[in-house]
Amino acid sequence: MSYVQRRPSATAAPSRWTAESPELAAAMRAEERLTGARSAGGFRALTVRLNRYAPAREELIRRFDARPVNVAARFLDHLHALVDARPKPTWETVLRADIAEPGSRPAIKLGEYAEQAWQLAVPELRAELRAGEGPVLLHDAAVLARYRAVDRLYALADAARGGAGDVWLLCPMEDPALLPKLDGAVVRVGDNEWIALPDAWVVNAHRSAVTA
Repeated sequence: MSYVQRRPSATAAPSRWTAESPELAAAMRAEERLTGARSAGGFRALTVRLNRYAPAREELIRRFDARPVNVAARFLDHLHALVDARPKPTWETVLRADIAEPGSRPAIKLGEYAEQAWQLAVPELRAELRAGEGPVLLHDAAVLARYRAVDRLYALADAARGGAGDVWLLCPMEDPALLPKLDGAVVRVGDNEWIALPDAWVVNAHRSAVTA
């Protein structure tokens, strides 16, 4: 599918009300909401199609001064360090425990290590809120749901709502028009805190006359 926008005249700037297609209107609406979020602050969950995830992240960094934080990398770094500090279990044992039967001893032990890793990683995520001007962009964040840390995400969201700094959570989805999810778990959002990023927004169809 292509998205085409004619060059705006000097007297009539394009808007979502004058867009030539629903796709362009949705892209312009997403742009308006991102701009508003950048000014208002707080927490936002951003949904984007799976195959548009990486370019969307780069657009948010480039145009909205978002500061990317790879949540999975932070968590796994701490988990790996905790495991490596002891002779047992080995990292290979931990990887096998990741697919063990829930409630089994390996799964329970992995849960204990995951809890310790989050205790180290979350203060770092909280510190990111005060480390710069742009919103903190949490990406590769499915580990928050997979390893029982969604409540910690909500604590970060509450901190952002309270003025500690801005948090944007990027959620890759099969359909970005559906509620934001991480690892299949719906992310709880408040009014006006969910912004869907349609394909036309990712390819900048709303900002140029280039056919996507």
